Amino acid sequence: MTPASIRVHATQLAEAAIDAVKPESLLPERLACRDGELLLDGTACAEIPRPGGRIVVVGGGKAAAGLAAAVERLLDDALATGLDIRGLVSVPDGCGRRLARVEVRETRPAAVNLPTAEAVAATREMRALLAALRRDDLAIVLVTGGGSALLEDPAPGTSLDDLIAVTRFLSAAGADIRRAAPGTAFDAVFVSHLRRAQRTARIALAAAGQGGAAAPALTADHRLGERSFGIFAGRNIALLQRSLGLATFEHLLHSPDAAPPLGEPVASVYARVAAFHDRVLAPAVAAGANVLVVSHQYALEPLGLYLAGLPPAAYAP
Repeated sequence: MTPASIRVHATQLAEAAIDAVKPESLLPERLACRDGELLLDGTACAEIPRPGGRIVVVGGGKAAAGLAAAVERLLDDALATGLDIRGLVSVPDGCGRRLARVEVRETRPAAVNLPTAEAVAATREMRALLAALRRDDLAIVLVTGGGSALLEDPAPGTSLDDLIAVTRFLSAAGADIRRAAPGTAFDAVFVSHLRRAQRTARIALAAAGQGGAAAPALTADHRLGERSFGIFAGRNIALLQRSLGLATFEHLLHSPDAAPPLGEPVASVYARVAAFHDRVLAPAVAAGANVLVVSHQYALEPLGLYLAGLPPAAYAP
């Protein structure tokens, strides 16, 4: 064989391997539609609604668009019976495609595993679609890798900024996705003095099965307090950006050693959360305690830097 023919043959092998693991190829091996039933691995798992019924397809992840396309093809016969088939899946940028019935919406940047306002909006739309289903309708949920940051709807009392900060903190601390599994038992919980942080901690404890009387005491530590924004506090951000100029606003807010007038620089927050880690958190962990820390974005981000062994100068929100 010549080098050219070897290259062609190798390309064909690679393309065949990729095609074999595409969602469109894999889903029909597991899911089928026969005699009015949906079958998973050959076993009936749901009935296809009667004419006039609805099928809603929702989900998220890097492969969700391909799975949705495969589901649409699977339901071709159902389309002919007059069923209302629609849906929405949330995917990263670059994974979008146009489908006939299911909307594929790009809701976060590629390779950035953090929730976004767009992902939250899409998730809420999916929940609304599911809530509108009737008893005999059918929901098909498609969740693939990356879905944790694409299917997000913060609990009441928890802001998107809080969720992003916690995700960044856990990632910087080396936690993988399994560490947040329900059933985790916390021995100690540290929070700031603000009620919203304490409310978030109680939500997390309830999700871990430690709500009510089973909940460990919340220990408030001033070193976990929200950063002081000085004269920026409570002001309209858009007006501040226009009056100061975006460059100046960003410098005062996000440069490690700068701060809004009468406010606190990131470096100062870094120093106090580092002290909290060294004097409180590290000894508790060393003693074998499973510790939950609930604070705010501008406290957790510097703590994440410190845990990662990075200086305040590395701060880049």
